[in-house]
Amino acid sequence: MIGCLQGKVLDQTDNKLLILTSSGVGYEVYFANEIINKADELLIHTTNIIKETSNELYGFLSSDEKKIFELLISVKGVGPKSAFSMVATIGPMDIVQAILMDNKKCLCSAPGIGKKAASQIVLDLADKITKFSNVIKASKHSPIDEMQQQDAFMTTSHPANDKFLNETIMACKELGFKENEISTLALSILKRAEITSSEQLIHQVLKEL
Repeated sequence: MIGCLQGKVLDQTDNKLLILTSSGVGYEVYFANEIINKADELLIHTTNIIKETSNELYGFLSSDEKKIFELLISVKGVGPKSAFSMVATIGPMDIVQAILMDNKKCLCSAPGIGKKAASQIVLDLADKITKFSNVIKASKHSPIDEMQQQDAFMTTSHPANDKFLNETIMACKELGFKENEISTLALSILKRAEITSSEQLIHQVLKEL
């Protein structure tokens, strides 16, 4: 199995890289991070998916992305391309948050993930995902440790709080704020204050951003 690759970038398309290793072998890898300059030296973590009619490599800049990808493809009905689109569009930290908080809407925001698949992901991974606190700590987004994640899940377990949180995230994203920044602040507010409406939570979040 090919667990990582290091070499020079020869070419890049919308979702693939062609990497030439020091051994002279060029590998075509699914890759969806920022644009890499040609001739740059790159180390990427890879997962090798071998099927009867194909042999595909999926590449990630961090081991956290790779771990989340491999967890997702363990879920029945979630193929590598769908899992890859989730990691690329949602990101490892927000996937962890969505699973812990049963936020299927967030999971469905990735291409190829419907309500049925999102429900299966939460069902299969809710217990496993807490073991990957390093994914949260090492994420490129604002770090939140495992205890904070568990507290956040308890805070939003009330249906009204879930509604307030989701509507606040949607409203603030339309104003150009990042989802992980909004959700972290909103969860903090829900923990320390009595919120009775989405409008109240939105106002408070905007006040503190």
